[in-house]
Amino acid sequence: AELNEDVASVQVSHPNGIVLRRLDVIAPLTQADVVINLPKLKTHNLTGLSLAVKNLFGVIPGMVKTGYHGKLQPQERFFEGLLDIYTYVRPTLNLMDGIVGMEGNGPSGGDPRQVGALLASTDALAMDIVCAHLVGFDPLAVYTTASAVKHGLTTGRLEDVPMLGDDLESLRVTDYRR
Repeated sequence: AELNEDVASVQVSHPNGIVLRRLDVIAPLTQADVVINLPKLKTHNLTGLSLAVKNLFGVIPGMVKTGYHGKLQPQERFFEGLLDIYTYVRPTLNLMDGIVGMEGNGPSGGDPRQVGALLASTDALAMDIVCAHLVGFDPLAVYTTASAVKHGLTTGRLEDVPMLGDDLESLRVTDYRR
């Protein structure tokens, strides 16, 4: 892999976006063959949890993120904007680091929490549903997932997500602090 040092941004068209028909993204995104999304399992004061879909907000350049928070009001529009970013990027693979998560005052002021899970999925929404269940949250308490259900992008139901690997219940953390 080649380390990217390009900090340029470009504006791209997303005609099927819910609220964002044009996106400002980091320029290397438009030249990538695939996108591998590497989120960290953590709580978030705005979205409930910061998981695979929310992590893609990282493709929005630097301080442009602040402008997106401002223009995507009320909050429901922000969640829809996150879905627009997801449907534009469509990562090929999502690898969730849930070995040590973060609970409490997230996304930056929380506490480390041993979870012991590493998850992989080609579907960021499915991953978010599984991760929410893993830490004892109703998947619909993750506002990006609730918004995705509203817009027909997922059912939001754990039973609709095919899973392989360790038994999810054996990894489940039921007292994860919000």
